[in-house]
Amino acid sequence: MRFTGRLTMRRFNSWTTAALLLCSPYVDAANTWHVVGVGSTASCGAFVKAEEAVSSLPGGEAKTMTWEGKTWIEHGIAFEQWLLGFVSAANLALGGGMDGSKQIEVDGPGTIGWVKHYCEEHADEKFVEAAVAFLAHQRQKMK
Repeated sequence: MRFTGRLTMRRFNSWTTAALLLCSPYVDAANTWHVVGVGSTASCGAFVKAEEAVSSLPGGEAKTMTWEGKTWIEHGIAFEQWLLGFVSAANLALGGGMDGSKQIEVDGPGTIGWVKHYCEEHADEKFVEAAVAFLAHQRQKMK
């Protein structure tokens, strides 16, 4: 029975490691960031512009549009979801144990607001750099 528990944890660790390697940014020998998704090449200025165009509905819902059988969301929402996924991946990669210790605990609107303010002051930076700055700021507060 004890062996099964270890095997399960190893399997969990293997899947978690594989997911992080596939989904999170990494730095190669030349210190080049490899990031996928909307945050990979977009600028902070593009994020601010997309956020200003987001139409919010009551209850915090976003407007969607269905066209040719596909549902489309506003570009600002794509930025927001990428950012929240980035923070979640960082919690898994950098944070503490499964009990939530050493995890960055913030709400979605707080995260988005902080990064939007940062991007307003650093419009020429890449969006991923703003996300990294947010993580660094939050981890500094935890010390």
